Amino acid sequence: MALSIARGNFVTYSAENLEDKYLKQAKLGEGAVGTVFLSKHKETNDIRAIKHIPKSSIKHPERLKNEVSTLISCDHPHIIKIFEIIEDHENLYLIMEHCKGGELFDYILNNKTIQEAEAAMFFRQIMLAINYLHNKNIVHRDLKPENLMFSDMKTLKLIDFGIAKALKTNETMSTRAGTPFYMSPEILKGHYNISTDIWSAGVVLYIMLCGYPPFYAESDTEIFKKILIGNFSFRGHQWHQVSNRAKDLIRNMLIVNTDLRFTSSQILEHSWLQNLTPSIPFPLSTPEVVIFTKSNFLRRVFLFCIASHINEESYSQVRDAFLCLDQDFTGSLSITTLQERLELQFYNENPDYLKEFVFAMDLNNNGKIEYTEFIAGFLQNSMFFKQEKIIQIFNIFDKHGKGKILPEDLQRLFENPNKKNLDFYEEIFKEANCVNNAGISLEEFFSIIIANGVGS
Repeated sequence: MALSIARGNFVTYSAENLEDKYLKQAKLGEGAVGTVFLSKHKETNDIRAIKHIPKSSIKHPERLKNEVSTLISCDHPHIIKIFEIIEDHENLYLIMEHCKGGELFDYILNNKTIQEAEAAMFFRQIMLAINYLHNKNIVHRDLKPENLMFSDMKTLKLIDFGIAKALKTNETMSTRAGTPFYMSPEILKGHYNISTDIWSAGVVLYIMLCGYPPFYAESDTEIFKKILIGNFSFRGHQWHQVSNRAKDLIRNMLIVNTDLRFTSSQILEHSWLQNLTPSIPFPLSTPEVVIFTKSNFLRRVFLFCIASHINEESYSQVRDAFLCLDQDFTGSLSITTLQERLELQFYNENPDYLKEFVFAMDLNNNGKIEYTEFIAGFLQNSMFFKQEKIIQIFNIFDKHGKGKILPEDLQRLFENPNKKNLDFYEEIFKEANCVNNAGISLEEFFSIIIANGVGS
């Protein structure tokens, strides 16, 4: 038996009073089914965006379920993270990453247009997120500047998966969905596939470079007529300074014939989006490589859980290194690629030892390093191991507040508890030298994390 470990395993669900854990600070926005508040975790001081959804306002429960399941399944630097779900009798709360930089829409509004070099950097991030989704056969269906938010001044996150859809192979859709300016011709015709996101992305890029949409009219009916024809121009004065390469990319996205329209991977390979990611050194020392490589499986699972819940500003250099290494734009790294880059930086080290480090990162044993696996491999710095955060992570495993972590607690996170497979989880504990029936206490858990005690 092998574990399939994903970031979604550590998105927690609880039925409790939100105010016991979080302090609401300010209203960030309001949507059709809920209000988003800026909030602070009372113990860790983590700042979160909390989407408050009154159950009475949920008219399409399948959409909400779809949004949550899609967010839980995603693990990418340019897709918003969900950390926790809290429910009480009347409300549902989605605890998510706070994007403090605001919407791309407001950024365009305030700047009128975006300089081409900056637009290319932002657009590459958008397409990395879309390509990741499309590789998972997920279509977003509502790509627009309002659904792209800055987590910092240079990093965009794709949000709002309320009408996203996971597709079967070659599946098409017929439901009209999205926002008028950004709808594709095929959505209006009632028969479309995943390439509808590419059209919407082309509209977003057009607006970024000139400040207005390619298909503008005073009414939705007139907008739709223009979209169906598909004619647009670069005649405005804003386009005089825009390169031919940028215009060429837009032309290959805003094509009515979906067979001729670029795919997300073709967009990322386009000349306009090349040479935008400088080489980033690994924020890691040789002793830290040694500690992680020698760690048992249980400690690496604990580190993965921490990596799932720490704030991105704590590891921005790790994020940038991951994106630099993601040369095929899939949102995961091949073991070979990662090992080769490590050998360049740690050229005095034995290549076999670096290979062991990379394989230790691959908790799924699937030959790829996912984003959170990558982060976990770099969590050797004690700055991540604050007592409040360690307690929070301990409580994810010790869900029922026993004051200890048992093999069945680990099992609960990865499958429905059953006695048949419990032996497998007991073996993981034995490998970590945690063999007594008392389980792992908070003190022992802390020792394991900082790699100087039981099970390290």
